[in-house]
Parts: sequence; structure tokens; C-alpha cells
Amino acid sequence: MPCYVGQFLEAAPRASALHVAAKTLLQVGTACPKALARAAELLTQFDLPKTLRQLCLIAFSGDQQQRVNLACGFGYGYLARLLDGPTAGLDGTNRDVLLEMNLDVKASGDAIIVSFGCEAVWQRVCDHCVDVTCFLRSVA
Repeated sequence: MPCYVGQFLEAAPRASALHVAAKTLLQVGTACPKALARAAELLTQFDLPKTLRQLCLIAFSGDQQQRVNLACGFGYGYLARLLDGPTAGLDGTNRDVLLEMNLDVKASGDAIIVSFGCEAVWQRVCDHCVDVTCFLRSVA
């Protein structure tokens, strides 16, 4: 089963950040206490304060929403992940956390397909790079 993590988080309006981060684990049958504990670990890694975890995401900044989104995507042991602009809006510290998580996933042998806009970022974690600018149509 593959995982997709985009730049924009879609979640139920009244769901807490903790429950959104645990969503995938709950969907695959992980017991609720274990899923919530794993989600809390990931939110801690992404430095989301405990005081925010029970709040609805509507009050969150884009950076905070992205951290919840990434926690959701890294909670379950997917064999393949597609990350679309995962560093967009992240501060430097959380970008580094994400890059380390990508390196851990890569070391485990799982696949990651990722869209990074920053060359320094993709050079740090990517084994292969496809320059998609060659796919642009020329305008006559």
C-alpha cells in the first residue's frame, strides 16, 4: 500500500491534530491507544507542542498543518511513499527532521518518490533525480 503526502492537509473539521496524525494507523487496524501513542511520538519529533495536539487544525498555521500531515504519512510502515513538496512551509529544524526520516526510510529499503524544489535538499536525500523541466511544452 503506497502513501501520498501532499502540501495541503485535508482533515475532518473537528478532528484533533493527534487523531489526524493517528488516522492511517487506525485505518489499518492498529489499536487506538497504540496509534495515538505513535502519533504523539511523531508530533514530538516534528516539535508540535502538546498544548496544540487536542485542538482542531483550523487554528493551525500552514507549517503546523504540514507537520501533522507528515506525522500521518510516517506513522505506518508503507513500502512506498510519494511526498509532494513536503518541505514547503517547514522551518529549518523540521525540514531537517523530515530529511532524517527520509534517510531512515531509504535505509530500510522502502521507496520514496519526492518532489523537492530546493537543490540542496534533494541532493542530501535522493539517489536519483529527474529534472522535470524537460517535460515543459515550448510556447511558439
